[in-house]
Amino acid sequence: TLGRCYPSLQGLSTGSLTELLTTAARKRLEQKSKAHQLAARAGDWNQRLWESLFTSLGFQHNRWPLQRLAEIVASEPCGDGGIWEARLFGLSGLLPVEPPTSVEALRLFRGLWDNWWRERARWSEDVLPRSVWRFAGVRPANHPQRRLALASRWRADASLPERLRGWLSRCTSEDQPPRLLLRQILEAGLPTGSFWNHHWTLRSETQSVPLPWLGESRTTDIAMNAVLPWLRAQAETTGDTSAIQQIDTLYFQWPTGQDNSRLRQIRQRLFSLTRPRLPQGAAIQQGLLQIAQEFCEPGGSLCESRSEEHTSELQSPYVISY
Repeated sequence: TLGRCYPSLQGLSTGSLTELLTTAARKRLEQKSKAHQLAARAGDWNQRLWESLFTSLGFQHNRWPLQRLAEIVASEPCGDGGIWEARLFGLSGLLPVEPPTSVEALRLFRGLWDNWWRERARWSEDVLPRSVWRFAGVRPANHPQRRLALASRWRADASLPERLRGWLSRCTSEDQPPRLLLRQILEAGLPTGSFWNHHWTLRSETQSVPLPWLGESRTTDIAMNAVLPWLRAQAETTGDTSAIQQIDTLYFQWPTGQDNSRLRQIRQRLFSLTRPRLPQGAAIQQGLLQIAQEFCEPGGSLCESRSEEHTSELQSPYVISY
């Protein structure tokens, strides 16, 4: 369904459209950075990082449960990855009661329960109901159990925040794409011989080849929604203009992320399928999401019945100056 602003946007030149989406993308980055700064006043920078990383692992439907887990364990120190895995599985409500049948899965299952039994009483009031998780339509790589296994390794690693801060300098000193460097940091130290290297879930069949922890699309999502805003917020707090400029450059040069149903719906509503090819880049995708957040989502279906007077407001210079 086309939105009421479709005629106005169809009349924009390619240059004006690029300016619109770029400005919207910049606003989105700045808003996320400000949110980090405000939240860090009540906690610390590392806690903000954990929350952002966990949320980014949640993909479209499981963001809130993963963010909530990060909030619940906010004051806990980093430590043993096995304990953290059991803790997150127990708190998530996704630790099975019935044992799996395979020998490998049973070994992990027993280890998780051995650790969770020691902490279960302490966290009993914080355990999430299983109903908050979405499983239908979720790809195996994004299954909550597999994401919890990765999140637990991150949360146990006290060095990860500092290594992410050092990522900016590596981007300028090493001849490798920033996305590859970021993925290396996020996957560094993950066990190569663990159960999760060949299984999607506790009950899935063994895969013959090692499974990646992160793909390019998930690394892009983590960069755009977690790492870059987090780093920018700290640079703004300290007044490091050089770092801010570098972060902005990375943001706008980042390759296009994976397309999804939400982005396709936004493009259809704003531009239909007759619009020439849109500018490319992950930041452009962020710009589309920002426009939808401010204009499409608040109006919902009412967008179809807005008055001509309101439509004229959408044709104002705001469209190209955002």
